[in-house]
Parts: sequence; structure tokens; C-alpha cells
Amino acid sequence: ARAAATRRAVCAMASGGQSSSSAAAGLGSGLLEAWDGVGYKVVAKVGGRYLSVWAGEEAEYVLGATARQLARAGHGGGLYVCPSPAAAARHRIPARRGGLFIAPRVLLRCFCEGPF
Repeated sequence: ARAAATRRAVCAMASGGQSSSSAAAGLGSGLLEAWDGVGYKVVAKVGGRYLSVWAGEEAEYVLGATARQLARAGHGGGLYVCPSPAAAARHRIPARRGGLFIAPRVLLRCFCEGPF
């Protein structure tokens, strides 16, 4: 399960939508093979920008652009997405200094490729 920790995850942001609130969060190893590669990510919308709720200004997502980050063990890096809009709405992102916990949120649909 940690073999993918040194591999890159790629996520192309496709479109936005309203939300009520890596490797794909919530997918076990058996479900990952059946996953269609579409992930959902809750982000903060600040003006016309889409920013990480957790990392704030340090991580911006641009519609139609590819985002990459080297995956690292222990949540040290990588892009995190959820396998469905419902899972993304349930996903809890803890407050963090420098993050955008109280900003309005939207849901991005991502086309993801690994290896994971």
C-alpha cells in the first residue's frame, strides 16, 4: 500500500459545482482497480481562484490545468481526492493556520491518473 508513496499523482481540474461543505480518499486497494479515475476535491473559492482548504495560498487549482505533486508517506505530499461527490461532502478537513477553513467551498471534478 505504501509502494505508491514515491510515485506522482496527476489531477486535471475539470469543472466546479457547489458543495455542502489522495490516492482517492476512501478507496481500499480492491476498489482502486475498479475506480474510473474521476475524483472530487473540495476547495476554497476566493474571488475567482480555487485554493486548497488545507494549504491555503500555497496550493491553487486552475480549471483545465494539470496539478501534480509527489506522493509521500504519512500524508507528507500528494493530491487527495474523493471517489464521489457524496464522499467529498462528508470528508472532514481540519482547521490549520494558513488554511482557508472558513472560506466558501466548491467541489471540483478531477480526471486523475497515477500510478497511485
